Amino acid sequence: MFPFECPGCKYGHVLDTAPGKWSWNGDFVKPTASPSLFVNQKGNPKYPKCHFFIKNGQLEFCGDTTHELAGQTVPMAPWEDE
Repeated sequence: MFPFECPGCKYGHVLDTAPGKWSWNGDFVKPTASPSLFVNQKGNPKYPKCHFFIKNGQLEFCGDTTHELAGQTVPMAPWEDE
């Protein structure tokens, strides 16, 4: 499992790195994974829909994302333990 903070949702997301889920390059600093991840795809109104690709440590948000980073590419932030 690879947890990370989403700068658009302001919530943590998790990439399941178990075999057969997503392909992942194994890099915790500049990860790349495919296919895309779609968080809250069913649309719980309490949270935004967040659809993105992870490429070389960047989050590439798709146009169907419902937070302010839709259509943008931003660096991934490290997970902050409180």
